[in-house]
Amino acid sequence: MTVQQRNNRLVGSFAFLVRRSLTIAATLALAGCVPPIDPAPPVSTPTGVVSAADLVDVAGTTDTGARVLQVRGTVGRNDFRLFALGSSVRGDAWTLDAVPSFLSSQPYVVALFDAEFNLLRRDLVDPGRPLSHVLREGTDQLYAGVMPIVGSAGGNFDFVARRSADQVVPAPAAQTVVLSFEGASNLRVHRRTGISFAPFDAAMLGESYRGSTEKLKQIIVDLVRADYRDYDVTIVTSDDPTPAGPYSTIYFGASDDGLLGLADNVDPYNAFRSQNAIIFVGSFRTFEPMLLTVDEVGYMLANVASHELGHLLGLYHTSDAADVMDTTGSAWDLASNQTFIRAALEPTVFLTGFEDSPTLLLQTVGPRKDGSALPRALSAETMRKRALISRRMKEQVSSPCGTCLHLDESDH
Repeated sequence: MTVQQRNNRLVGSFAFLVRRSLTIAATLALAGCVPPIDPAPPVSTPTGVVSAADLVDVAGTTDTGARVLQVRGTVGRNDFRLFALGSSVRGDAWTLDAVPSFLSSQPYVVALFDAEFNLLRRDLVDPGRPLSHVLREGTDQLYAGVMPIVGSAGGNFDFVARRSADQVVPAPAAQTVVLSFEGASNLRVHRRTGISFAPFDAAMLGESYRGSTEKLKQIIVDLVRADYRDYDVTIVTSDDPTPAGPYSTIYFGASDDGLLGLADNVDPYNAFRSQNAIIFVGSFRTFEPMLLTVDEVGYMLANVASHELGHLLGLYHTSDAADVMDTTGSAWDLASNQTFIRAALEPTVFLTGFEDSPTLLLQTVGPRKDGSALPRALSAETMRKRALISRRMKEQVSSPCGTCLHLDESDH
């Protein structure tokens, strides 16, 4: 299913419903009937784990720390397998590749998890295209997970897992980000056709926000800076001088039939430091019937901006409404405080496991070196208003982020 019908209820004294069909670009919409993941940490080993003793040890462990394991089996639709590869230390480099003789009609999703089932790396693997990862931290147990691409029936798989010790651990690298409110010409994001649009104007959100452009810009900047206050991410705007080094840009403008935001890709550990994302400001007019304050609209725009930037820094979708990378919360969650936390993975990323966003961000960009930004907190008046309206409006509205749309088809 690629389209989900959602109802937005009018608030206050209105008694009628506004219906709008949203194309939910997040991969949850593609997952159909995949069951949700329990957001609580696992208390036991997930079903389907194969112990290291059951793996075929091709080469054993040598004096140099090299090891080769055969990872093979069968996996069905909406299912996964986990293989315990044993303990692993910082600087171990793991490569998982399909064996050359294995002829598969399609690649499989392969992921590495630490002992707490936190995602370390995810990739599509088929002959000639391996998953490669150098451990930033050691773990008592390393797991390799295998599942079919969403929509695939699955089948047999056969991979070789190789470990090489004492490899260079990539150091965190600071990231600069420009929040651009000046419009764009022929902007291409996520391999889409180029689009052009005028500078940011709050009136795009609805007539009640006309004249609030500068206030909204400041709210967005403050809140995005606050989201990344613990990390070495410098947030500037299109009103500031152009950064001297590499930087990524998040644009605010235009509209889309079903998306609120879109980033170039999910870039694990920020391999590419000059990329683009866009926040489709006109699409937020969908929420006009909620009678949101300027502050709440600012939270919406900032949450989506931080979400798309998270993709550019290597973060995937999750299933926890408190998390910036969530795709499952309500419109009210999007209009309030979200932050980076350890959260259950969205099922089409992987059917079990967690994303520890704070740890991944620290490993990717490093800790902030120059203090912190403004705290994120709703005013007491806004909280009272939200509590009152929430009793009248309980409909869940997913956050449509397009970055993970066809997540496992984008390179084929």
